[in-house]
Amino acid sequence: MAKREHVEILTKGVDTWNKWRESNPEEKPDLIGANLSWTNLINANLREANLQRANLRGANLSLADLSKSNLSNTDLNSAKLNKTNLSEADLSWADLTYGMVNDANLVNACLRGTNFTEADLRAADLRGADLSWANLNMANLGKANLSRANLKGANLTGANLNWANLNKADLSWADLSWTQLNGTTLIEARLIGTFFTYAHMVNTNLERAFLENCSIYGASTWGLNLNGATQSGYIVTPPGEPAVVVDDFEIGQLIYLLLKSEKLGSFIESIATKLVLVIGNRAERESVLDEICKGISKHNHLPVVFDVNRGLANSQTVETAFILAQIARFTISDLSDTKSNPPEVELLVTNALRSKEYIPDNWTDKIINDISNLGWSLKVLRCEGKDFLLSYLQEKILGAQTSHKSTTQGS
Repeated sequence: MAKREHVEILTKGVDTWNKWRESNPEEKPDLIGANLSWTNLINANLREANLQRANLRGANLSLADLSKSNLSNTDLNSAKLNKTNLSEADLSWADLTYGMVNDANLVNACLRGTNFTEADLRAADLRGADLSWANLNMANLGKANLSRANLKGANLTGANLNWANLNKADLSWADLSWTQLNGTTLIEARLIGTFFTYAHMVNTNLERAFLENCSIYGASTWGLNLNGATQSGYIVTPPGEPAVVVDDFEIGQLIYLLLKSEKLGSFIESIATKLVLVIGNRAERESVLDEICKGISKHNHLPVVFDVNRGLANSQTVETAFILAQIARFTISDLSDTKSNPPEVELLVTNALRSKEYIPDNWTDKIINDISNLGWSLKVLRCEGKDFLLSYLQEKILGAQTSHKSTTQGS
């Protein structure tokens, strides 16, 4: 039971309470089981207070100091804890459903089994916090710092973890189903038996993470960084189906699609015979590239355009185009104005894409010779315009590509 004297002082207002704390620094507030629901406690000094099983439903504790306090099993449903200092506090098994905890300091706090259902924890500092078996269902943790946090067995279904920091966090056996993990960093995180079912992961950083026996059925991933990650035992099938296990996150998704989609299987089988990579700068050559694609489609081939934009041209651009070229039947590259757009020439010469070149009249002899001397080039055909190019598309390109990949130039 709470000390009646302490409760009476607190109910007189925060100013009176804080003055009493200053005058009695040795006194540890005993507020066990106190009914403080909907009380205004903004800026209150509750450091090291014992608030076990207290009723703080709807209370406003924003900017309060609750560091090292005991709030275990406390009712904080709908409470406001914006920018509150809760460092090293014990909130185990407390109820913070719908709580407003954004920008709060929860460094090294004990949050074991705490209920944060639909709580707002945006930009909260949870470094080193113990969130094992906590319920964070539908919680908003956008930009929160959870580095080195213990999230073993935590329920994070439907939570927003966009741009959150989970570096070196332990998420073993945590449920991240339907979770938003866009831009999230999980560098050196521990993920054993973690559920990523239907998770959304765009530009998620899993560099040097440890991933083992994770469920990835239905996960949507783009631009994952798995450099140096340890991966094994991904389960790509849903519960209730025979388990299909792979050792690579991104390959796992492809394997499941191949198992379930007859069309995808036949599509992959036909890529080498029908896919045509078209390289060019759409900002300046859109009409030409569009006409080339239409011509390719008419001949029952699948055009894929790679836009080499001047502002984005770099070594990664070259590497990406090279990878696409390896799975294409052949490549058509619009190399007009190469002096102002050199990465396209680099694609041809340094990566040695087997090609046929269509060269405009204003090209220098040096560029023509550089490409022609690669050894695998077909005879150079000079192109005076897109109409000329399209008229020869079937006869000189599509019809000739039985064993060559091809790069063409429109003017």
